[in-house]
Amino acid sequence: MHMRFLQVVLAAAALGAPAALAQEIPAQTDQALWCGLAFGYVANEAEKAGSQAAADDMRRWGEGLLGQARTELGEADFPAERIAELEAEYSALAQEQVNAGAVGAKYSYEDCVTRVGPAAAEARGAPAVPPTPPAPVAPAQ
Repeated sequence: MHMRFLQVVLAAAALGAPAALAQEIPAQTDQALWCGLAFGYVANEAEKAGSQAAADDMRRWGEGLLGQARTELGEADFPAERIAELEAEYSALAQEQVNAGAVGAKYSYEDCVTRVGPAAAEARGAPAVPPTPPAPVAPAQ
C-alpha cells in the first residue's frame, strides 16, 4: 500500500504536477517585478507629458527593480524560461492596471517609489518608510 502511494507521488513529481510543485514568488520580488514594469509604462506617459526628468528617473528605477526581481527569482531557482514568462504576465497586468489608473492597481505609486529607496521617495514626495510587504503570491498557471 505504501509502495503504491510512493509510486504515485514520484510519478506526479516526474510529470511536473504544476499545482503541487508551483514555486511561490516572494512578496518583495512580486513587488519589484510589478513596480519595475509599471515604472516603464508611467515613464512613457511622463515623457509624452513633457516631464523628461521624471521619465528618466522612472526608467532608471524600473530597470533597477527589474534587475532585483530577476536576481531574486534566479536565486530562488526559477528557470530563465519561467522568469521570462513571469515578466510577460506581469507586464500585461502592470500595463492594464496603470492604464486603468490608481484604483485597483496591485501597488500604489507611493509603494513603488518607496520600494526604490528613501532618496527616491523623498525626491518624489512619497513617504520614506517602506510599506509592509504583501503576502507571497502563487504564480499564475
